[in-house]
Amino acid sequence: MSVLFLCVSSSILIAGIMLSKMKQKTRYHTTLALAWLVFSYKMIEYTIYALNFRLEKIPIEFSTITYFIFSITVIFNLKSFKTIAAFMSFVTGIGYLVSFIFLGQSFYAQNGVYITTIALLNHSIVYLGSMMMIKDVVWNHQQERRILIFSVIYIIYVALLDMFVSFTQPFIFIRMLLGADVLYRLLPQSTYSSYIYLLYYLVIFLMFRFIMFIFHIICSINGRKEVRHEHSI
Repeated sequence: MSVLFLCVSSSILIAGIMLSKMKQKTRYHTTLALAWLVFSYKMIEYTIYALNFRLEKIPIEFSTITYFIFSITVIFNLKSFKTIAAFMSFVTGIGYLVSFIFLGQSFYAQNGVYITTIALLNHSIVYLGSMMMIKDVVWNHQQERRILIFSVIYIIYVALLDMFVSFTQPFIFIRMLLGADVLYRLLPQSTYSSYIYLLYYLVIFLMFRFIMFIFHIICSINGRKEVRHEHSI
């Protein structure tokens, strides 16, 4: 762990908390500016890939999908997607910033200065955006179901792409996670029975539910309170 990487990630995490304290109008314009920044950059990037028929660059990673969900939701004010966008942005941003503390040096060594710096900026933007969006999120069972349904759709999307597209990137985390590559790395010389696979995917599901629980707690503390209308006879 590098002190420099710890300071960088900690500063961004604290900045997110501070931005969430801003007034609603200021939060809205700041989030909108961040959304346009991400959207413009990613649209240019993936338009170039499309013009060059780079099918292996089709967005598949969770963070890549997050960039578009976050920016499109904010720019077009898609209220039904706000909780999903905030959740995905929070998970993407927090996950990268925490891993950057411990793996920042490896990121720079493997991917180079430019790619790693851009990745840090992109993940930081969606994290900051999520912290400001959470202030307007009302967490309830309906929103929880939407996140679960969207997650299932995303997994089906990844499975279909994996069947028809040959990805050349050596490290795509979602493919490694769903393909049990993580299990093979943790237990490289083990015999894998169906029970081991069942336990592996159960642990993944429980971890996902735990992340949702943490997000729920944050929304309960910082988000909008649900207004319950009581009717008297």
